[in-house]
Amino acid sequence: VPMLLHHPTLAGVYYHSIAIIIAAGLATSTIMTLVFLPSAYVLVENFALESRRLWRRVTLARGERN
Repeated sequence: VPMLLHHPTLAGVYYHSIAIIIAAGLATSTIMTLVFLPSAYVLVENFALESRRLWRRVTLARGERN
């Protein structure tokens, strides 16, 4: 964060641009961890439940025909 605020230089090299990249990467990974990952987990879990329900319906329908 200090690199973002003060535009530091070391031997004439500006580190502000790399500080922006690092901060954006940290923010993106935090958002992905807190929002995307739990959402993906719920979607996979719901898909598994629906797959089981569908499989039961198919097997019951086949059993009734025979």
